[in-house]
Amino acid sequence: NDAAVALAEACAGTEGRFVAEMNERAARLGLTGTRYENASGLDEDGHYTTARDVALLSRELLRHDGVTGYTSVWQDSLRDGATELVNTNRLVRFYDGCVGLKTGTTDAAGHCVSAAATRDDMTLIAVVLGAPDSDSRFGSARQLLDYGFSAFTKAPAPDLSAGLLPVRVAHGAEETVQPVADAPAGIVVEKSRAADLVAEVELPQVLEAPVEEGAVIGSVTV
Repeated sequence: NDAAVALAEACAGTEGRFVAEMNERAARLGLTGTRYENASGLDEDGHYTTARDVALLSRELLRHDGVTGYTSVWQDSLRDGATELVNTNRLVRFYDGCVGLKTGTTDAAGHCVSAAATRDDMTLIAVVLGAPDSDSRFGSARQLLDYGFSAFTKAPAPDLSAGLLPVRVAHGAEETVQPVADAPAGIVVEKSRAADLVAEVELPQVLEAPVEEGAVIGSVTV
């Protein structure tokens, strides 16, 4: 908690200005049920969040390279071994694929955890707030992750090559332009429906020159 305040002061000059930036960032991320009053997360009037918002925040955090290099460490030491650190997230050690992310406990919030795990190139996030004790939060998070990995999978996007036909260009140096799909690496779906994915390509009959590379000219609905 002290480190959070020190970081806030180093980044923004004061904790208050840093908290203002936290709330601005939360708004941009769509955290509609969140309001920050301090940098540490300790209990304070007007300081609150929701499980949904913690999940969205966790997803954003996982997009930053190097984060799991810290959050997935079970045990480490400082000062030439004089200080031993053990991760408060027991799932890092005891749940297959767990890569973090964060525990939290206060009198008002109860025992909380945001747990992320990766298996077969799919990362799931389970958020538990207000658990009565530490064992309950980890047990509930484990159940949520178990359900997610048993019921869902990351399926490849359907083949779009047959639908991406050249589009005619009016008044251009070239008669046609070849569309290219910016398809995701995979789509999370229920395992029972993984083979049922179909794609519908929507493209215009003709485009008006000039057509810049990277311009959005159509859409694909999966």
